[in-house]
Amino acid sequence: MSATVRALEFAPAGGTYDIVDDRAVSLTEIVEAIAEYTGSAPPFRVPAWLPRLAAPYMARMTAIRMPLSNTRAKAELGWQPKYSTIRDGLSQIFRHAA
Repeated sequence: MSATVRALEFAPAGGTYDIVDDRAVSLTEIVEAIAEYTGSAPPFRVPAWLPRLAAPYMARMTAIRMPLSNTRAKAELGWQPKYSTIRDGLSQIFRHAA
């Protein structure tokens, strides 16, 4: 059963849950994993100081880290992610697409 359905059926009114993988990842890790699974070249890397110098607002926005955890959804809703990591999910998607 999906997390949304479980939340609608079992959660108290106003309850909120983070529906995320078991392992937190950065945007860079997501892009690298997608590039790997699609056979694309790895993303071009720039020194960390360059975006801060050239586009400080954008650099601050991309550096934001959101501390999300699925612990509450697992405990209160009995929910488990279908794939525990982004790599597990991408592997399955590309296996079916092939």
